[in-house]
Amino acid sequence: HFSIQLCLEMKIKMKLILLVLNSVLSSHSSVLAAYPQCYEVSVGLSTQHMEYIVGYYNKTDHSNDVQYWKSPIYRKTYPQMYLLQEPETGDWVMAVDILGVKVRMRQDGANYQKYPDTKVTLWKNRSGMSIFKMNVKNCEA
Repeated sequence: HFSIQLCLEMKIKMKLILLVLNSVLSSHSSVLAAYPQCYEVSVGLSTQHMEYIVGYYNKTDHSNDVQYWKSPIYRKTYPQMYLLQEPETGDWVMAVDILGVKVRMRQDGANYQKYPDTKVTLWKNRSGMSIFKMNVKNCEA
């Protein structure tokens, strides 16, 4: 009698654990799906040295684990650039590579902002100079 009750309690606990795991996993995927399909990057002053970052960045199938959520990686085709969130700093960056090693622009001090189109922080180039006329905008808005 005692072992049957123990088995039933174990089954109930396992079902609860599975329910919690499914809930966590589905919330991760829904968070990723909540991100827009693309971002448009523009610069107010048309300067030749900034042309490489201007354009449409489309969501890829790749993502980064940032704190407790997944953040998508966006890609622009020509010239190829990536818009992604660094897991270590939470900064959104524009990089030449998908890993974010060769960073060209950084939303410095983003402090784990979930979206790159926030107006709270400034974008800086790799020299640390602020780019005041730069705009990152959700294409779907």
